[in-house]
Amino acid sequence: NASTLDFINVITGMTKSIIVTGAGGENTIAFDDINGSNGTFNVISGTYSDAGSAKNLIQLKFISTSEAWITISQIAS
Repeated sequence: NASTLDFINVITGMTKSIIVTGAGGENTIAFDDINGSNGTFNVISGTYSDAGSAKNLIQLKFISTSEAWITISQIAS
């Protein structure tokens, strides 16, 4: 399964933090729209993990009303 995230009412400088727990399958996270239009999402570090019970901290920093930088991290084992 894939989950797609859209963001509305975004202003420049806004940050969002999302925690997603893996399900142990082949689930994915995708980013699509910002304020109703196709957004630009730049992953600057990290990789999403769907490994069983892996906790992903996804942090987005909106550098404009149509573009975000993303970092993804998991708890160290």
